[in-house]
Amino acid sequence: QLEIKSGTAGRARCAALICMLLGRVLIARCVATAFRPAPRAVRLSTLPAAMIDLTQDSPPQKKRRTEATPSGALVHTLARTHNVQEHTIGAVRRLLVDEQRTVPFVARYRAQETQHLPPDALRAILDALHGAAALEAKRQKVLEAMRAANASPEALSAARRAGTLRALDDAYAPFKGSAKCSKAAKAREDFPASDRIVASLLARGEEPRHLHPKQKECVLLVLADAVAKDPRARAATQRRFVRGTVAAKKGKEPNAEYRFYEGWSRPLRRVAGHAWLALERASKAKALSLSIDPGGDDREAVRDLAQCLNLRHSKFAAPALKDAWTRLLKPRGRREAKRDGLLRAKDEAIACFASNVKKLLEQAPPLIDDGSVLAVDPGFRHGHKCCIVSGRDGSLLTHFTVDAPGAEDDMKQASKRLDGMIGDHTITCVAIGDGTNTRGAQRLVASTPKLSKVPRAVVRECGASVYSASDSAAKEFGENVPLSARGAASLARRLLDPLGEYVKL
Repeated sequence: QLEIKSGTAGRARCAALICMLLGRVLIARCVATAFRPAPRAVRLSTLPAAMIDLTQDSPPQKKRRTEATPSGALVHTLARTHNVQEHTIGAVRRLLVDEQRTVPFVARYRAQETQHLPPDALRAILDALHGAAALEAKRQKVLEAMRAANASPEALSAARRAGTLRALDDAYAPFKGSAKCSKAAKAREDFPASDRIVASLLARGEEPRHLHPKQKECVLLVLADAVAKDPRARAATQRRFVRGTVAAKKGKEPNAEYRFYEGWSRPLRRVAGHAWLALERASKAKALSLSIDPGGDDREAVRDLAQCLNLRHSKFAAPALKDAWTRLLKPRGRREAKRDGLLRAKDEAIACFASNVKKLLEQAPPLIDDGSVLAVDPGFRHGHKCCIVSGRDGSLLTHFTVDAPGAEDDMKQASKRLDGMIGDHTITCVAIGDGTNTRGAQRLVASTPKLSKVPRAVVRECGASVYSASDSAAKEFGENVPLSARGAASLARRLLDPLGEYVKL
């Protein structure tokens, strides 16, 4: 409120007042800074959006073991598999592992550094790097445990050369302690010198002498345990089960669903993935009894064990070799053969499902600007559930039910009813579910005058019942629309917009 225009005196007073105010402000800020409390940790939610790095995985995923540097052999194999240079594999590791970038970000914005590798190749390389890191981490623990057990240089070298987790487990098996309740553990407690006698027998072929029957029994049990843990014996067992067969017979609770597999037998190499899954389901339901047998008889298997362990001329070790095969190695081979078959079958099933879903989601929907889509959910007892959906936005216009016709006269009446229920709606295409009585629904549509020349499509019904009873369907259609009408509307929308409808499942 100063009168600045009043002349020189007024301007001087104004300048003095402004300087005084600025001085007070500066003094107040200095005092506030001096007595300001320690800054608190700022939460991520309070930060501005511009400070969040969107190239990182959000929410942050749990980091897997990837600290170990991949070996040169692995880098060379990955480079040869994906037809890129070796330094590209290093760039992929730096981006995905060290910098924790996402695959979409690297595939789109770092394509020059990765030689334009597709996302599938980037994920495959990342999985291989994670697997190699996990193997190296376990290898270090195994080597440390083997050194503590005074392992020989040959055993340590075998553990270093192991390229898979199974090979590493086989190399570590002789130095892994037995279970406290096993026969070998009890034999070691009864006769502590058993390990020394078994070691001299396996290393130099020196057979023990002057043993009491109880001591001999203890030594044979420890020898059988050592044979079962020997990598050479395990490798021989795996080779024998590669030539094995799997057979199925009727179980305690037979089921007509699995009658095809009763008396079924195939070589392990030729068992398809879907057969493994079916056999596993039937085995859990006790509808079938599975048996996996190695190639050849037990005598031949025992002779192979004696040959690979240099015990062909040892009469003392013959009972232990037979015991190791029948009690330890053979059951273990069966478990591994079944586990490998199921793992391979599950991988094939997931790949097949992914391929089918990709084709299903990427199919081109029909271009419908005007008109409507008639959806028919076929059935027998409850009839054909029908609904008419707008071709523009997929909204439900009307729904009704047509009895499933049996004789020719019933077909004419059902066709007449369907023709009348359509009314003034302009049907551009018809979506028919692939469930029960889909053939009858197709004949009904073809015999209807208003639909005889309209294009028809058979759509999958998988998940329609689940979606119709979900909360999202109730909110979308309302509680007054019955479940059958919701499922039929879902069939029509799967024809109009497959990706938008299937993603709801």
